[in-house]
Amino acid sequence: MNKLDKHKFWLAVGLCVAGVALLFVGMLVSPIGVISPTVIGGAGELFLTAGAILGIDAIYSKKLTDIVKEFTKTSDKAEQG
Repeated sequence: MNKLDKHKFWLAVGLCVAGVALLFVGMLVSPIGVISPTVIGGAGELFLTAGAILGIDAIYSKKLTDIVKEFTKTSDKAEQG
């Protein structure tokens, strides 16, 4: 995991923590136990952003790594043969 991936991971973790914190704060303010729709929306946006950062980056990093490995293997065979 390179430095940029670590930053992306911790950003996603921070966004998830912020989303959970918003949910809990939304339940603690008056009226207690009722979650405001704006809190739910804000938390949803944070979770969506974190999921996108983790999910899309992980999927395409894996695909890119596989493509580079396949290209390297093919070019090595072409040079030898």
